[in-house]
Amino acid sequence: MCDQCIEWGGKRWHKYRSGYYERTDKSVKPKRTLRLHREVWLDAHGEIPAGHDIHHVNGDKGDNSLDNLECLSHGAHKAHHIADDPIPRCDWTARPDITLACVDCKCELIRKRATTNPRCRKCAQVAGDDKRKVKRICQCCGTEFVSRAGNFCSQRCVNVATAGATVRVLPEGRQRA
Repeated sequence: MCDQCIEWGGKRWHKYRSGYYERTDKSVKPKRTLRLHREVWLDAHGEIPAGHDIHHVNGDKGDNSLDNLECLSHGAHKAHHIADDPIPRCDWTARPDITLACVDCKCELIRKRATTNPRCRKCAQVAGDDKRKVKRICQCCGTEFVSRAGNFCSQRCVNVATAGATVRVLPEGRQRA
C-alpha cells in the first residue's frame, strides 16, 4: 500500500491528482470508477437521489468524514463552486466597434475584435460550402464531378444504377440514418 492509499470498507482507495480517493470496481461489466465520498454517503444514507451530488463542506476532497459531506442538487452544487471561483467573462459591450472589409466582397463589417480574414455571413457560407465539396467519380458512368455527397453525377445515373428504384444512395463509408 502506497502513502496515497487508505483502507475503507475492506477495500483499498488511492488518492489521485484530482484530490479524490478512488478505486476501480472490476466486479461489474463494464468496470467503473468509484469515489470514496459517494460510497461513504451510500453506506450511511442509502441511494443518492438522481440529479444530486455529494459535496465536501470544507472543500477538502480528502476529508471523507460523514459530517463533512452533504447531498446537493446539481444546480446548487454548481452554483456553490461558481460562487467560489467565477468563470471570467469578457464584457463585449465595453469594447469599441472595429470597422473591417470582407476579404471576398469588400463590404463593410462591424466587429468587436480584428480577425486575419474577416468575412461577411454570405461569403462565410459560400466559403464553407466550397470547403465541403469534394471531387468524386461517378460509379455509373465514370465521369468526374464535384459534390458534397453522393456517388453519382446525375439523377439519370442514379436511376440506371438502381434500375429506377427510388433509393437514396449515400457516399462510401456513410451509413443510413
